[in-house]
Amino acid sequence: MGAPRQHQIVSWDSLTLTDVLGSGVQGVVHKGYLRLENDTRIEVVVKKALENDHNIIEEATALHHVGGAGGTPHLYGVTEDPVAMVMSLCPGTPLHIFLTVESQEHCLQAFVKICQALRDFHEAGYAHRDLHCANVLVEKDIRDKLQVHIIDVGMAQPLTGNERSDRNIVSKDHASLVRIAKNLLRVLSETSDTAVFRDTVRKMKPNEMNARLAEELATGLLNHTSWV
Repeated sequence: MGAPRQHQIVSWDSLTLTDVLGSGVQGVVHKGYLRLENDTRIEVVVKKALENDHNIIEEATALHHVGGAGGTPHLYGVTEDPVAMVMSLCPGTPLHIFLTVESQEHCLQAFVKICQALRDFHEAGYAHRDLHCANVLVEKDIRDKLQVHIIDVGMAQPLTGNERSDRNIVSKDHASLVRIAKNLLRVLSETSDTAVFRDTVRKMKPNEMNARLAEELATGLLNHTSWV
């Protein structure tokens, strides 16, 4: 299957693959390098189709349309033989690891950033529909400022513009946010400051209203708690 016209065609010969980062039903993901026309090399991620080329093209199309919203990778282009998508390598620590090594304050900040990133992703016209801790990278700079990268958009679905239909499409993303909020319960100390967040989130059902409430509670906790 050829790449759609909106995608830049990348020559397979310009790629050097190194480590395998993962594999799944959508394809195999490699770390590697892309050689540019001036012979410089940049570090990239290459996702190669296992069987269904169409899935890779659909994922590339989603990345193209969201244009980096939610911290998603930049799409460099698509190879034709074999079919693969070439994208930027997002820095950061997978969320499930980040939550085990960072402070309570940073974990709460990361959750709020994830909520904001997902909102940006939706505003770009897509629902992710496969959001979980392994598909979120949290980057922390030398000043402890956090940036979130939502990755792996292989299950992403375009929104229709119909409010009722789109609410149903994004419902899985909101449910995922509630599950991520529940992961914070393993991190937060059982103090009077965190009691409202812990007690409320623990009882939450996975839906949009509770996802928004969890974000509000996390923001309030960050703004009104002295962290040491």
